Amino acid sequence: MAANEASLTRYLAELYTPRRELEADAKRIREAAVALAASGTPVRHLQSVFVPEEEICLHLFEAPDAGAVEQALREAGLEAERISVTLEPRLEDGSRPGT
Repeated sequence: MAANEASLTRYLAELYTPRRELEADAKRIREAAVALAASGTPVRHLQSVFVPEEEICLHLFEAPDAGAVEQALREAGLEAERISVTLEPRLEDGSRPGT
């Protein structure tokens, strides 16, 4: 792991996303994150989860700060309702549940 990757935090971005725009939005976000990473901003889009009843899509990122997540979304032409830091629970032995 590179030194700059060690300091990355996981963020969850919540976006209003109509079902018909889900695939296109997710693709633009992934492409924007890849482009930012290529230009030196260490941001990675890890996963998207869509909640159809709410028309909300949750996007999980790794980034040095919330500003990098905002920048990726802005470059994708989108804006988050909220961006939050996430924490991963650990078991007593230090492992993650389910791994």
